[in-house]
Amino acid sequence: MKRYNIIILRIDGMNMLIGFKISNFRSFNDLQYFSMIAGKVRNNKNHIVEKNNHKILKFSGVFGANGLGKLNLILAIILVQRLISNGITGLINNQYYRGIGCNANDDSYFEYELALNDKLYSDGFEINILSKEIVS
Repeated sequence: MKRYNIIILRIDGMNMLIGFKISNFRSFNDLQYFSMIAGKVRNNKNHIVEKNNHKILKFSGVFGANGLGKLNLILAIILVQRLISNGITGLINNQYYRGIGCNANDDSYFEYELALNDKLYSDGFEINILSKEIVS
């Protein structure tokens, strides 16, 4: 019997994460995109908030079998927060993708989209985790 874990991301207030892109980090090899942008909604329109003509989900769930990367998504978001707050010095240098076709020398990519005070922002960076160097 497979066990499933669920991570719920709930957004309150005016500031929120809209999207997050990641590659070459822990279990993520290729570029992956987590988005809070709503698709076509016919029911439960109360689950959506509008910001700058964008329909955004108030909450989202990440679910799947054990070992598929749910926690690694959260760890990537935490890593970005820590890099912005504390700089690169505290970075652990083995968090690149270590699966088949290991990318130890390749750069890891992080991009985030935020809504802050009714404005939308997007920023990101590439980092070489092994050498602890910000590339761009």
